[in-house]
Amino acid sequence: MNKEKTGATATVMTMSDERVRKYFHESIEIQRIIQEFRMLEELERTVVPTPDVYAVELKDSPFTEMQRVDGSEMLELFEPERITDFLNNFATLHQRIHQQQSRVAPEWYDVTEHKIRHLSLELRLKAEQLLQTLYVPQQQGLLHGDFHFQNILVTADETFVVIDWHDATTGPPIADVARTLLLLRTAGETTVPDELRRYVCREYLDRYQAVSSIQLSNLSDWLRLMAILRTLEQIPSAEQRQLKELISHPDLGAYFFNT
Repeated sequence: MNKEKTGATATVMTMSDERVRKYFHESIEIQRIIQEFRMLEELERTVVPTPDVYAVELKDSPFTEMQRVDGSEMLELFEPERITDFLNNFATLHQRIHQQQSRVAPEWYDVTEHKIRHLSLELRLKAEQLLQTLYVPQQQGLLHGDFHFQNILVTADETFVVIDWHDATTGPPIADVARTLLLLRTAGETTVPDELRRYVCREYLDRYQAVSSIQLSNLSDWLRLMAILRTLEQIPSAEQRQLKELISHPDLGAYFFNT
């Protein structure tokens, strides 16, 4: 069998009808591999659908062996006429994740402080100021860290299975919502029209608010912080340029949501 699929962090190899191995790229730290394995073990006991995990190997070519999910990426199933249901399911699942509590996920604040050290001086100062302003005692929950359409597999019976948990943390849900909005607005194919991206951002946020008590008074600052942190990732040069524009944009509300 041994079918392969390569993504940003790993290559997934099908071992049998029931199991796959996720071989991580060399750039992925061992700690993140261990973290994902522990997260998936913990999530097996929650209402969040995830693949079962069976083993982790950290030597030579590190991999995690887990359940094979027979499904399609949510993005592949996108149909314009079903966009409302599509985004409602997406937002409801995200909020369900945020209702969970984790004993193994690291603190979002600690992880973010560590990331900020690797920024250029100019961006580091901006990020430190934003973090100091934004991070006040508030509701804490489980954050996926990279919640987007390609990290959700939809099975034949329309179960939504969430994958790729190596960036999970415990922190304020608005941080995770802002990260998802940033990805919806800027990541992926540059051929997607701006008006469609803004519509998807508006609908996702409306659906999320409908099922949660999230406070959005500082959303623009959270979006700016997420954009700064994303500059540390290996992304296309066109997206890097877009992030730099976004970081200094005077009206992020218009950039993300206005028609």
